[in-house]
Amino acid sequence: MKPSKKNGNSLALETRRLLRHLDTPDLLRHNVLVAHLFDEYSPDAALAAIRNMVHRALDRLVEQARYAKRERAVRYRTIVMKYDLGGEPACAVAADLGLSMRHFYRERHAACVEIGTLLKQIIPERPRANYVSSVFEVAESA
Repeated sequence: MKPSKKNGNSLALETRRLLRHLDTPDLLRHNVLVAHLFDEYSPDAALAAIRNMVHRALDRLVEQARYAKRERAVRYRTIVMKYDLGGEPACAVAADLGLSMRHFYRERHAACVEIGTLLKQIIPERPRANYVSSVFEVAESA
């Protein structure tokens, strides 16, 4: 099932924020994708784990691409590596890839959606609390 445009936009937004603030634990604590990792790990360990997961997602993006989609996946990874992680100006990255600025931002948005989807698969979910609705169930669960 294809994600709705609204879900894709919010996923792209959270992914862009994650990539932009990869070295800022105070801001990442509020990112929907990774906030729970700061509850489980120290800030340094959480940042290291997040960086590792981002690089795994970028590698997986290219590894999972087949045939014609491989070139696009490599372009997505290049955009994220150079612009988001490397801090190069958008116009320089677009020129290196032979893209117009409009096309660059379309490609970046699509890259963020795909990387966000992969991150959701890679990042462990927050452990869920068991919900108990009655005293009997409390006794049963104990």
